[in-house]
Amino acid sequence: MSFASETPRWLTRNLIRQILSYPFDQLGCQRITAITPKKARAARAFLDHFGFKREGVVRRGFGSDDAIISGLLKREWMRSRWVVGGSSSAG
Repeated sequence: MSFASETPRWLTRNLIRQILSYPFDQLGCQRITAITPKKARAARAFLDHFGFKREGVVRRGFGSDDAIISGLLKREWMRSRWVVGGSSSAG
């Protein structure tokens, strides 16, 4: 899944909640992994905002830039303020 956009006006909180819930609710995933360039500060801040934890670095993973690996576990998502009224299944 990707949140890439030049103009993110279409990316509402509700849509983000639905996108992040999908792997957990519909696919039964236990985690989501994100890989972002180190220089992409806005992308990393976006992930932090939704509860992703930084887990590692792949040196020069994006050519001359490092790749930052972040993860969000299902249990972390379920405890987050983004899950409204039990919209995601427990796990």
